[in-house]
Amino acid sequence: FTEERPPPVEAPPPTPPPPDPKAAKKKGAKVEEPVAPEPPPRPPSPNPTLSRFPSKQYGGICLGQDPIRRFPEGRFFEFEVAVSSECVCGGVLLGVCRQDPTLVDVERLKGSLMYCPGALLLDSLGHLWECPRDGDPLLPGALRTPLQLDSTLAEWDASQLQQGDVIGLLIRPWGAWFVYVNKKLAGKLSSPIPDETEELWPAVELIGRTHTVILHPNAKAPVLSPQDFA
Repeated sequence: FTEERPPPVEAPPPTPPPPDPKAAKKKGAKVEEPVAPEPPPRPPSPNPTLSRFPSKQYGGICLGQDPIRRFPEGRFFEFEVAVSSECVCGGVLLGVCRQDPTLVDVERLKGSLMYCPGALLLDSLGHLWECPRDGDPLLPGALRTPLQLDSTLAEWDASQLQQGDVIGLLIRPWGAWFVYVNKKLAGKLSSPIPDETEELWPAVELIGRTHTVILHPNAKAPVLSPQDFA
């Protein structure tokens, strides 16, 4: 009988090794670097008028991207708060930043607006603080820490804020602060008189159960009545 053998199978040609970039650079050849895929587009921020930075101890630091709007009554901004039912204490630290937030060194803030140069801040218990500006003279060996001013808003307790409350801050031309809660005047206090040529930016720090703020960019200053000056 005749034995039929299968035809020989040819082995595939060997795969050439990948080009050595170092060897190619030595020869002067152009090496095409691998192109990383583009990251997917980030979803739009639900509150694009605020820049939020992480806080090590609290909920976060929020700085307005645009200066506080000017009205005949003064400069005014307002924001809405969202609170969590899982925490029983907290509030907000609110005020103004006296330098462009894009120039603020976030690492230098140490997780609190109390380290923001030049900021004026109202704490949760109604005390007003002023943070030293860069270049302010300090006593030898003194730390660049915020200074508590004599002005106090006795009626203010930010720990009592509820879900959806709207807080407004009106800064009068002579420096007085009018604080509003849900469109009603909560109290007044005096502050350093702002330079009318100087821009101010909204500044809010979230504490404890207050986890979100929503700035109202189109809010208008409240109409003042004679009782507001009593």
